[in-house]
Amino acid sequence: WFEETRGTRIADARIVEAASTGADVVATACPFCSQMLGSASGTSAGFVSSDADQGGANNDAATASSGGKLPEVRDVAVMLLESVKRGQ
Repeated sequence: WFEETRGTRIADARIVEAASTGADVVATACPFCSQMLGSASGTSAGFVSSDADQGGANNDAATASSGGKLPEVRDVAVMLLESVKRGQ
């Protein structure tokens, strides 16, 4: 694993992109993607949670469209299992 030390973390950029769609959940079948997205905070990409003190104007589209919440990262197989157990 390699963590970026300068600039925007790839994980943060991807989770902010997902948040800008208005999605509540990001589903993946890839263990690497699950780990990467699950570790994202969005902060290095300029994402500011509505729960946090913004300290100024924030023009990030993801914050505006998602209400300042990052989507939950879920495994597709787990979602399928839950659905089968519910009988859907």
